[in-house]
Amino acid sequence: GAASYDSASELWQTVNCPVSGPASPFVRQIVQTADDRLWFATEAGLAMLNPQTQRWNLLTEQDGLSGSHIQALDLHPDGSLSVGTR
Repeated sequence: GAASYDSASELWQTVNCPVSGPASPFVRQIVQTADDRLWFATEAGLAMLNPQTQRWNLLTEQDGLSGSHIQALDLHPDGSLSVGTR
């Protein structure tokens, strides 16, 4: 799972991933890209939260990933994101 901290209220809030498909509660890693999107490495795929719209998307093998069990994320200096799968 994941949580976000609101410094104004000094409270933690659980981040739920309400995407279509079998979203996994197991989050291995979270990366934030320059466009403020949050990328979650999960056992069910690569979940992405757009904080501006509060919309989620789940990417899997059907979307072109080499596997849906995401092991690692690497954000490169040029802004590109590499995804390691099992």
